[in-house]
Amino acid sequence: MSGDEVKVPNVVGLSLEKAKEIVDENNLDWKIMNYIDVLDSKQEGKILQQKPGNGKIVKEGRVLLLWVARFRGANSLDSRATVEVPDLIGKTFAEAEQILLASNLNLRLINNVSEPDREALVLEQSRKPGEKVAESSSIYIRIDMPDDPGRSNIDTLGYDTNTDEDQTMETDMVTMPGLKKLSKQAAIQLLTDLGLKVGTITEIVSADHLPGSVISQSISAGIKVNKGEVIDLEISASNSDEEIIK
Repeated sequence: MSGDEVKVPNVVGLSLEKAKEIVDENNLDWKIMNYIDVLDSKQEGKILQQKPGNGKIVKEGRVLLLWVARFRGANSLDSRATVEVPDLIGKTFAEAEQILLASNLNLRLINNVSEPDREALVLEQSRKPGEKVAESSSIYIRIDMPDDPGRSNIDTLGYDTNTDEDQTMETDMVTMPGLKKLSKQAAIQLLTDLGLKVGTITEIVSADHLPGSVISQSISAGIKVNKGEVIDLEISASNSDEEIIK
């Protein structure tokens, strides 16, 4: 190793202050690339990832890129622009679809049918009209279709919430958490704890996300879903040259 080359130290798992100290001692520079949300408060301020990785030989003065943990509560949701939920009751399925599209919201049909009748009227919706929700949130609707073999449980509106049926329905539902930027392991654990199931996990190369962290989720944060609902995830593809705390 020549005089102007150094071995990159391992700072993953250390506090930011300690990491800076070690980096300076090795004649390297540092830069915080991003803050990554974590559910464990003990990880607050710790280094989750570094690049170049531990043991790499680099020139003195090389910038060591750092990803730092930032604690957030398990109930924190995405910070996105909000929109008002439109009133869909009495509208046709086709009309509801267009209204939600214009409002930047996603439609999810509760009826267990292969092909919805586009002229069928909306009987129920999962969020109250006028309620503020994040853009891209999903709104569950049930339409009037006699051939529907079974009625799924949703957050029923316009009914007596004191009935035993509705109380049972409410206990079978959970609020979908925000999973973006969480590690794959943390996201799976959170979904499991809530009684939700993990569906398809797709890896996508993304320079803006920590490898192994959640990029997107199939059901938006903040909406009520049935326990047992399957949630698909998109995860940032891992890079073998980078160290990540699992």
